[in-house]
Amino acid sequence: MNYPLAVCLLRYPTQGCCSGTAYNRNSFVCCRGQLRYKSYGSNTYCCGTSVYNYATYVCCGGVARYKSYGSSTACCGTSRYDYSTRVCCGGRIRYKSYGSYTRCYGTSIYDYRRYFYCGGLRFYRTYGWNSSCCGTRVYNYRTHRCCNQMILYKSYGSYSSCCGSSVINYIYYSCCGYSTYYRYRRSTHRCCGGYIRDRVLGRPRVAVGLPCIIK
Repeated sequence: MNYPLAVCLLRYPTQGCCSGTAYNRNSFVCCRGQLRYKSYGSNTYCCGTSVYNYATYVCCGGVARYKSYGSSTACCGTSRYDYSTRVCCGGRIRYKSYGSYTRCYGTSIYDYRRYFYCGGLRFYRTYGWNSSCCGTRVYNYRTHRCCNQMILYKSYGSYSSCCGSSVINYIYYSCCGYSTYYRYRRSTHRCCGGYIRDRVLGRPRVAVGLPCIIK
């Protein structure tokens, strides 16, 4: 018997709707608009328009495949692999040469402990886990900041912030249009079009068409 969608969901909590047909969710499952019997009980899952036993099979690209590697079985496209020893990189199965530190970049692998990628370029971790990139250079993000592709020392420690190509103490200063200003009250002033302007009735006093940027 067919029911409107709202009736299926609201009046029959044990039922679901599959392409306009009401069904018992305890006995059936809806696979892409097709009703299928739960042949494997709670382990019945959909793979395309068919069902499979999730306890022993895995669905790879719409095809149910046996879990050759037990609970460590995973999919890479339509293929199976053991994810405890291998990794899927761009649709290709690669051996985890670096153990848990094996990472993918495209279809290749690399040692995450020694290298990292940034903007498509590979960098050596010169500063260990504190390494980051600034353009094509590596820097220590714990002690420096990258401001407009320039590596600058954090002169004010954790209070250091970028303002254009300079570092400022954001506790005492604010940046507006790449210019430094003594910190202003945001409740009364605002950075608009590169200038500090006062608010009038909660709105910035600014010429029509001038962009307003909050820093």
